[in-house]
Parts: sequence; C-alpha cells; structure tokens
Amino acid sequence: MSGSVEIPLRDTDEVIELDFDQLPDGIEVLSILRHEHAELHYWVTLSTRYVRKSYFNFPIQNVHLYLDSVLDLADTDSPVTVSGFSQLEYYKQGKVEDFIRLLEASRLDANVDYRDFEKDQMRALDMLAAYYVQEANREKNKDKKRDLFTKATLLYTTADKIIMYDQVSSHTADKIIMYDQNHLLGRAYFCLLEGDKMEQADAQFNFVLNQLPNNIPSLLGKACIAFNKKDFRGSLAFYKKALRTNPNCPAAIRLGMGHCFMKLGNQDKARLAFERALQLDAQCVGALVGLAILKLNQQEPEFIRTGVQMLSKAYTIDSTNPMVLNHLANHFFFKK
Repeated sequence: MSGSVEIPLRDTDEVIELDFDQLPDGIEVLSILRHEHAELHYWVTLSTRYVRKSYFNFPIQNVHLYLDSVLDLADTDSPVTVSGFSQLEYYKQGKVEDFIRLLEASRLDANVDYRDFEKDQMRALDMLAAYYVQEANREKNKDKKRDLFTKATLLYTTADKIIMYDQVSSHTADKIIMYDQNHLLGRAYFCLLEGDKMEQADAQFNFVLNQLPNNIPSLLGKACIAFNKKDFRGSLAFYKKALRTNPNCPAAIRLGMGHCFMKLGNQDKARLAFERALQLDAQCVGALVGLAILKLNQQEPEFIRTGVQMLSKAYTIDSTNPMVLNHLANHFFFKK
C-alpha cells in the first residue's frame, strides 16, 4: 500500500510531499530534512523505506520476529506504535546505506523541539542497534562481528540513558527512566545473541511479561532460553502459550515446537509441527531439515532418498546454513 509524507518547509505554511513509492536518492532526502530542520519523527520513518522488509531476518530461531516488529511499528495501531516517517521508507526499498545514513545523521541534525521527542530518539537508536546486531549475526569474521556488536552496545547504552519527564503534576516535572517495551526486548535479544548474557535476557523478558503476560516476543525469548537450558517441556509450554495468544503466528513457532517434540522423543508430533511450518512458509529451512532427519533416521532407501532431497532443497534456499551443511556432510561421509 502506497503512501506519502508532507514535510513542513521552514518559516512558511507550505509543505513538500514525498511519495513513498518514488522517493528520491537518500542524499537528496537528507539534504531536504536538514535544510527544513525537520522533526526527528520524519527522519525515522523515511529511512526504513530504503531497505527491504525481509532484511532483518535473523537466522537464529525466533529472533527475527522481534526485530521485524521494531520496524513494523509505523504500520500498526498497537499501543507501542511511535510516530515517524523517515528511515522506515528507505528500509522497505532495499537501500541499506540510505537507511543507515538517515538514522546516523538524525542523531545530530534532526529537530527535537517537540513534545515527547525522546520516544522517537529511543526508536531511532533501537532500530539502528537492531540493524548492527543483525549484521553481526550474519558476519563470519570475528573482528568485524565484535565491531558490530560494539556499535550496537553503544547505541543501546545511549538509549538506556534517555530520560522522560512525568508531567502528571503541573507543578513538578520529575525525571523518570522510560522502560520502553521494545527497547527492553531489543536489549534482551541482543543478550541472547551475545551468548553469555542469558540470565540478563531472561530478566528483561520477565520484566515485560510482568506487565504484559501475553507478549509474544517475550514468550518466544523465554522459549529460546528454556530450550538452551534443556528444559524442553518448559520451552514447549512457552511456544504453546504464544500460539494460543495468536493462532496466526509465523512458521517459526511451529518449528520451535517441532524441535521441542524431537527432544522429548515425540516424533509424530514433531513431524506434524514441521509439516505445518512448511505449510506456513515453504522456504522454512529448519522445517525441511527436521523432516529430513526424521526420514533419514528410518534407514530405508526410499526414506533416505526423500530425506536427502529435502536437504538439497534446503541447500538451494540457504547454501550457508550450518544445519544443512552438517547433515549433508554426514550423509555423504557415511555413504562412502
């Protein structure tokens, strides 16, 4: 669905309209925003129009569900929606450099002289941090990965320091820390990816769930943590609660349930979960691998052939996926 944004021209009653489907080059938009001293929320939504919507898909189970939600906020009417137009527009068109350029420049050049601008500041910082976390997770080079994680850490730390004002009383303006739900979730998933901060991530998921017991990203985070602790029944319970909360959840939840059933020795339910995941997403590599393993384990020529075909299909979808490469290597090694 197309749309546009009207940016007020400085010192006039006129506006300049930018059509989301025909956005000019990011440098030109940056020049307009700077010249008109545009408010931060314009920078935030425009930037994401330059990057593909699928760009923020973490290979790690479930993490992408949260990061996608961060960048979907401007398109929803949820309670956590924050106003903004700029970076979101560049994000959706596949121009990552323009997405980053606008977000980085907004930190110094955007107009923040309006009520509750801190919400947009936090949103811009969280989105940029999520991008760097995503890149770090894709990066194979250890030094580059560490540098990207460092960038994300600095951005999240800056967001941590944002102060909001409680203006309930007309006589006082008490400073309070804003416990923003999406900021906490972003931080929590970042901790999961770093690998050595599981307890910190768990505490942040618990904080959100204490306020919103059916918060799906938090339930999925808890499911990941329980699975890593080998509490497969507990992990399955979190997946089931997420599914009950939203029966239209993406394939990743069925995939997670399938892994739990496998670990619990219930291969029939695991197969059904993997098959359902593939019905929801034909490109679900994890489900293809799960079904392939079930086939290969039957040790009969016909099932082995089908299992290898599934692994081959998974390889065509993602030729760098470690699970796919490992199982294909094992098959051909033992075949010899």
